[in-house]
Amino acid sequence: MTSQTEGAYEARKPTLRVLMLSQFPLSEADQGRGGVMQATQQLVRALSDLNEPELELHVLSLNEECTAPQTQSVGRVTVHYVPKSRFPAAITFVEPFRVVVHMLRLWLTVRPRVVHAQGNVTFLLLSLCFGKRGVQTIHGVFRNEQPALRSKRMGVSQRVHFFFRQALESFYLWKMRNLIAITDQIAQLATAAGVGKRIYRINNAVDAAFFAGRKTVRADKPLVVLFVGVLTPRKGVHILLQAFARLANAREDVQLRVVGSCTAAPEYVETLKAGAAEMLAKRRIVFTGAVDSPTLMREFQECDLLVLPSLGESAPLVISQAMCLGLPVVATRVGGIPEMVEHGLTGMLVPPGESEPLADALMQLLDDPQLRHRLGAAARGQAVERYLPRSVAQATLRVYQEVSK
Repeated sequence: MTSQTEGAYEARKPTLRVLMLSQFPLSEADQGRGGVMQATQQLVRALSDLNEPELELHVLSLNEECTAPQTQSVGRVTVHYVPKSRFPAAITFVEPFRVVVHMLRLWLTVRPRVVHAQGNVTFLLLSLCFGKRGVQTIHGVFRNEQPALRSKRMGVSQRVHFFFRQALESFYLWKMRNLIAITDQIAQLATAAGVGKRIYRINNAVDAAFFAGRKTVRADKPLVVLFVGVLTPRKGVHILLQAFARLANAREDVQLRVVGSCTAAPEYVETLKAGAAEMLAKRRIVFTGAVDSPTLMREFQECDLLVLPSLGESAPLVISQAMCLGLPVVATRVGGIPEMVEHGLTGMLVPPGESEPLADALMQLLDDPQLRHRLGAAARGQAVERYLPRSVAQATLRVYQEVSK
């Protein structure tokens, strides 16, 4: 390519080039792996749909389904996949160097004006190297989510892990200069960690399909209580099973469906299933495992309410999804959940770790179809204002434009 042609090419190139560091699905089956991945996917698609001529977006993603580096196009966005390690030691000591190598290659090729990191600690720390041109979206606050699981029986390695994770979190909360906060709580923590930040309050986007409405549930079907999430102790599924045992004794027309990956804490899942063996045999409780997007949508559309008994959260995407469909939500009063669910208006909030208040809230909603309808309608009205992908993409683009100046 001649220098004259190169100059013409540079003149045509978009002036706002952004490199996003985040998890992004490689396949349909990959889409149910976590809220960060789903939120990123909706944001990337919406940014592509804006057809903004000045924006050129590249995504660097670690992915377990990827066996070798590869590139795909998602609309006007280019996604660069890097294999994700499966072994803890490799994740800690090898993966960060692999990410650095691929990020440097992309940086030299793309020459981004903005680097936007989401979720992953390695991504967040790397984005700090770009100073005022780095943007961070924190999807979870470790110090709020994990202390709920502390135990005197924790081993030395677990305690060391807690210490370093909290130290790293304190560091990037202090150093970051441009934060996209998905909850007010995250914004307040970042403000308290140090001055000199620009904080932009933007919610996660929800797939537009969730705004299409919910199917009418047949009257002859049992009432369905739905849980969606990765099955780990932090999600409080053991508390939910205790609460559901009370419901099952009081009503024979209720089924609990537990949807989500069982691989993160297999021993915990086996304990759950052993304790609920009788109700599993009678299909009063169903564990589906991880599901693809169409199946997940069907689970949402055919249930009567969503329950999330977590011991610690920030801004769970499943609550946003349920609200968009007009479903009432029963959740615990932890993290950013009270910002999402208004008790008695769009759902019910209960104390974490207590099965009796959870059972009472579920029973109240199951006994009163008019209350379920009223809370669900109010939830949908709020969701339309908060979670539309196009609105989230436009707000994010304005952040990129301001940071790039």
